[in-house]
Amino acid sequence: GGKEILAGNSKQMNKENIKYQEVETLGTIVHVAVDKKYAGNIVISDAVKEDSADAIKGLKALGVRNTVMLTGDSKAVGEKIATQLGIDKVYTELLPA
Repeated sequence: GGKEILAGNSKQMNKENIKYQEVETLGTIVHVAVDKKYAGNIVISDAVKEDSADAIKGLKALGVRNTVMLTGDSKAVGEKIATQLGIDKVYTELLPA
């Protein structure tokens, strides 16, 4: 028979009673298990577009006082990107309604 591959976040690993390694990194962490045994993880990270910071500066030059970013990314990732871009406030770990 074939092998059972499971890929998911820490909540999924907990649900399946699979012990996994905690990872401290910027990005989305996808844990992988093979036949209910932890095999490792994959980190997915988006690149910020080169003109994003200029766009925020342009908005502020036009008089926009407060810039806000809404993201599904983790708090660490969201805050890092907001700081890089000069965004005033960030809401992280958001899910679609």
